[in-house]
Order: sequence, then C-alpha cells, then structure tokens
Amino acid sequence: MPLFCNNLARKDVLIGIMFVMGVNQSNCTDMLNTAREELARQVGLFSEKYAARRKAVRDTLRNGVYKPAGRGKPASEYLLRMISEGEAVPVINPVVDIFNYLSARYQIPISVWDTEVNANAGVSFELGQSEDSYAFNTAGHEIALHDLIIGCVTGSEDRTPIVSPVKDAHSVKVGDKTDNVAAAFYLPESERAAFAEMEASAKKMLQLSAPGSHIESALLASGEEKRFKAFVDHRDG
Repeated sequence: MPLFCNNLARKDVLIGIMFVMGVNQSNCTDMLNTAREELARQVGLFSEKYAARRKAVRDTLRNGVYKPAGRGKPASEYLLRMISEGEAVPVINPVVDIFNYLSARYQIPISVWDTEVNANAGVSFELGQSEDSYAFNTAGHEIALHDLIIGCVTGSEDRTPIVSPVKDAHSVKVGDKTDNVAAAFYLPESERAAFAEMEASAKKMLQLSAPGSHIESALLASGEEKRFKAFVDHRDG
C-alpha cells in the first residue's frame, strides 16, 4: 500500500496514519492489560473529559445525507459505551486491541486493517458514494457508506471502500497470519495535538507487543499524501 491520500474537501478533518510491519508474533502485554483496567475504573472521568471532543468528532461525520446517530455513531463512542456499561471490550488480536484501547481512551475513531489484502493499491480517504457499502462481519451484514468518511483502495481500474470511522470491512480484518497493518485516526483539526499523544502511546505499546516491528506514521491534512518508504522497500525487495 504505497500511498495514503487525504482527499476530503473539508479542511477541518485530519487523517492520522500509522503503518506497522512485523506484527505476526505480537503478544498482549502487561502494559495493555493495566491500561485497559485503568480505563474501566476511570471510564466516567474520561467520558466527561472528552465530551467536547466527541461532539467535534461527530461534527466531522456530518456530511450530506450521513448523520452520526444510532448505529452510525463513531466506533470510539461504541467502545466507550461498552466499558461504561461494564462490558469487556472483545479481545481480538494484540495489535487491534491496542488501537481499540486508544480509541476508547482518547475518543477518536480508529480503523485497523491488514495491508496485504490489497498490497499493491493506494488508499484514498474521501466521502462514500451513493452505491458504496461493504460487509462488516462474518454474517455479511452491510453498512451503507453514502457521505460517510471512508478509506478506499485505489487501483488503475477500480475503487473499493475498506474502512470508515464507524465500522471496517470484514474483508480486511486483521487475523492470526497478518504481518503488516495500517491504522487510520479520524481527527477534527481542533484535536491535532491528540494525534501526537496517541501516536506516542501506540508506538510504546506496539514495540512491547511486537519487538522488532517497524513503525511509521504521518498526519495528513486535506490534499496531503504520504508514501511510506519502508513499505515500498518491502514490496520491491
């Protein structure tokens, strides 16, 4: 996945990107378990602290016909609600679990996907078109993506939505054999500083969970793009 592009027309929406190589042997760490336990104990504090941030995130999703309500709320709100109601956030994969923790903790939606599924394609972040949708679980349930912020793999002849701030496509889910992943942070421009804090936490946890992994990151404003050299070298090598 050589190129990531923020093609959203809105200047108040930033896309943070993290690309991580070498996570196949990742493990859950004491740091992650401790962090999740602390979040569960202090969920009310974090919920109150980031009330304004949640509203700002929702406002970034108000585009055209799309309204961030009901099942269309950002995934970060769904995770926080689960914890607030005493439910345990599902344990999926050490890497995915790290990003789910950060999403709930900082109230910023994050997508995580297996980059090898569409290894030769770039990813463009844009608004979904009227016909866009994808299945988000094994049962084949679909989410309509019209006017929702989405990430699409883009090839020479096609365009395929794979991720969004609400739910990601099941086809690119991280699994036991996944070795390289990407994560997208959907941020209001007013929360630019939050990315640096989340980025530092993610790197610290990932380096403990998957020693030897290679991590690169970037924050993309509207019209900006980023090509990760390590990914290109990996593909060419």
